[in-house]
Amino acid sequence: TRASVEVNVTNDGAVQFTKAQNEAFDIVSLYLSNIQRKESGFHLTIADSNADRVQLYTGTLGDGSSLPEWIQLNPRTGSLDVNPPNHVKELIIRIKAINSDGQIRILELQLNANQLRQFLGGDSADAFMPLSEQLHAQQTFGYGERLAMLLDR
Repeated sequence: TRASVEVNVTNDGAVQFTKAQNEAFDIVSLYLSNIQRKESGFHLTIADSNADRVQLYTGTLGDGSSLPEWIQLNPRTGSLDVNPPNHVKELIIRIKAINSDGQIRILELQLNANQLRQFLGGDSADAFMPLSEQLHAQQTFGYGERLAMLLDR
């Protein structure tokens, strides 16, 4: 099972996903839950609703080649530490979750490194706001209540 996601960051730092991408998350049970600025790059947290069945996480670039040394994948959590050189503008990373029953699920992330540098640069270490926090903020202002109710079901 596979999901391909293009990570789009808006001017206010929110990450946007299309309806099709959200549906793919449901099928694959893998999604990008958080992006944080690190001293030398970014930390991407991957959430997996089937993590209790995962034996191992592995990763490759979009073309199937091995991850370069500046991308470190945690084989127990699937999370990534990414420190792209300045010449890297965009990259595709495939994260493969291998379950103990042999099922393989793949999450493909298309990252715009320049966009991440722009919105996570400087002093703003928390420019990315996870979807759950975005929904909570929208509920606080009376916006998105129906959407939040649908997602809670």
